[in-house]
Amino acid sequence: MDETLIIRLVEPPDYEAVWEIFSAIATAGETYVYAPNTTRAEAIALWIEAPSATYVAVQSGRVLGTYYLKPNQPGLGSHVCNCGYMVSPGARGRGVATALGNHSQAEAQRLGFRAMQFNCVVSTNTTAVRLWQKLGFKIVGTLPGAFRHRQLGFVDAYVMYQQFNLIQDEAFGIIPVFWPLFSRVGSQGSGDASELGVVNHQYLLIRHQKGHWGFPKGHREAKESAEQTAQREFQEETGLPACRLMPELRFTEEYRFLKQKRGQWVEKTVVYFVGEVLPDPVGHINPATATAAQHPLPKVEIQQQEISEFRWCRYEEALALLTHEVGRQMLRQCEAALTQH
Repeated sequence: MDETLIIRLVEPPDYEAVWEIFSAIATAGETYVYAPNTTRAEAIALWIEAPSATYVAVQSGRVLGTYYLKPNQPGLGSHVCNCGYMVSPGARGRGVATALGNHSQAEAQRLGFRAMQFNCVVSTNTTAVRLWQKLGFKIVGTLPGAFRHRQLGFVDAYVMYQQFNLIQDEAFGIIPVFWPLFSRVGSQGSGDASELGVVNHQYLLIRHQKGHWGFPKGHREAKESAEQTAQREFQEETGLPACRLMPELRFTEEYRFLKQKRGQWVEKTVVYFVGEVLPDPVGHINPATATAAQHPLPKVEIQQQEISEFRWCRYEEALALLTHEVGRQMLRQCEAALTQH
């Protein structure tokens, strides 16, 4: 039988096992504030239904431990999470609590939390205190007599806290858009750009050597503005002249990813500007004649770049082609803004 310890989200068939663990620990009255006479329904509500997520550690089909994860405070304090952990009395000393602790830290960072706080670690629970300190938590406060131990009476409790060591990364890019066709919506022959509507716009996507599709972007160099960085990266990656930026159309994506080699989480912010790619090197469009302009083709040697392919796409095709959901979110926002622009 497979002895691997698997940590996953709790499922209804697990509820009875979770209740048995909860009941044993609450009845002991040594480590948690839950009343010893807490009912099964109350326990399920407290441990599974109320938190944002609850997980179980399963080995050979048996639930050996569980933890919940939720924001420690609402609103402006919701970036700090709180977790609670329970291990079956028969499974202690087998590394289950350590596995749950490591899993919860990774999951909290993946979900966007910036720190984790334990509000009431009973001081006499020295095994737990040592474990949390080993996993990076510090005692930031002592609550005198805050816990009524069933055997020892009133004992101190600790507030323990860990701020996640996030690597900050910032980049700037351009969502390149091109309008190959113009249609008049105003009076005939005036040539006034305000009387022109644009149709069939297309987006330029790039495919990186690693296989994912996205938009041109990169990191800031010394003394560059965000706009200058975006323009430089666009020109370097496509070989095309600078775009005509639309200053009112600017989108920001934020996401986190794990650097596997170092085991550290990166908090990345990418600011995208919408840039109109012009059909000629001079950068001038004559509305009276540009009724069927051809989109410009990138002019870089692909084999010398980290890019393997370029593609101009209509919105639906671009949406399907983009690899990451954050990129698709940016495109949706851009399309909605251009439609109303």
